[in-house]
Amino acid sequence: MVRIIDANGCKDSGIFVVLGNSLPIELISFSGVGMNHYNLLEWTTSSEINNDYFTIEKSLSGTQFENIGIVDGAGNSTLLKQYQFKDMLPGKELSYYRLKQTDFNGSYSYSNIIAIQPNKKSGIGYTYNGSDQQLMVFCYECSNENYNIDIIDAMGRSIHQSIFSGNNTIINADQFAKGYYFIRISGNENIFTSKIFIY
Repeated sequence: MVRIIDANGCKDSGIFVVLGNSLPIELISFSGVGMNHYNLLEWTTSSEINNDYFTIEKSLSGTQFENIGIVDGAGNSTLLKQYQFKDMLPGKELSYYRLKQTDFNGSYSYSNIIAIQPNKKSGIGYTYNGSDQQLMVFCYECSNENYNIDIIDAMGRSIHQSIFSGNNTIINADQFAKGYYFIRISGNENIFTSKIFIY
């Protein structure tokens, strides 16, 4: 089994690193979003060496993962490669995903874990990357006007306020404690609310 470390020696970075002389994968992004009937996973590599395939693994608990699909790798490449996978059985609650990258010789390594909230009638979805501590919030019914976003903890205290336009925004969640929070997005005419979980 191959450990995952970054340049500072920290585990669970967003970059695949094999200890040794070769760097089979440089994964520059791994994200996902809940769509109407499926969860869409997307990832991008900047280089690949002897990369056979990716296995997409899913968990409902965040600890025990199962294989839900395989996507062929590029083998050897120094160009940007973009990949997608659709989970057609996303479930009704939070789903966790990770990538298992396997070389031609059978060696493998894992990506960071991301969490995706399915698209619900609230109009809000989110992806949380625990390794990077980034929260991406999607507003499916938002337009290009400015919206206020508030994140409220279980005690009713506002712990984050910001303004964004479009249908998504990224929030640095490194100060958020583990637990459930409420998101409130308000515009000129619409208000959307949803519950999220930070792990």
